[in-house]
Amino acid sequence: MRLLSVKDANKIIEAFLQPRWNFVTSPEEKDELHRLADELRKAAAPAPKLSFAVLSDIQYWDTKAAGKFSAALADLYRLNPELDDLVINGDLGDGRPEDYAKLGALVQNHPLADRIYYTIGNHEFYQAYYNSQGDWAPDSFPNGETDHASIARFLQFTGLSGLYYDRLIQGSFHVSGLRAI
Repeated sequence: MRLLSVKDANKIIEAFLQPRWNFVTSPEEKDELHRLADELRKAAAPAPKLSFAVLSDIQYWDTKAAGKFSAALADLYRLNPELDDLVINGDLGDGRPEDYAKLGALVQNHPLADRIYYTIGNHEFYQAYYNSQGDWAPDSFPNGETDHASIARFLQFTGLSGLYYDRLIQGSFHVSGLRAI
């Protein structure tokens, strides 16, 4: 939805802001005139046909990462509550079941919960670096883990049937899922 036509925005800029530009002398005043002209141009811009955000490498496995990811989701929604979709590219956590459980619990209540698209990253295979006690143990890699098991956990979490997928968004936009490793 446009708040202002492009023609009217240009009229306001030409009739009011440009003449004032010739009389201001301070850089601050010129910056303010630029800012106002930019705001008018934004108000006259057509609404986007599709609006989505992309996050990457959230590595949602510790408290610090969880807090930052939660804040990022809140910021995205605050900045644009009309987002159509969210793409989260790879490195969701370390590929452990508890990582997926924590991430799932957080996103299930987000307004975009049913419109989040995931891609797999190399960290989804890191379960192989943990021993049976849950400790980081790269010396005993692969700790009985297989790539197939890592992929299966990712697919179970995302509900996808395969790593590559396509989605139709708003009936006309086609998005292809990529394997991001």
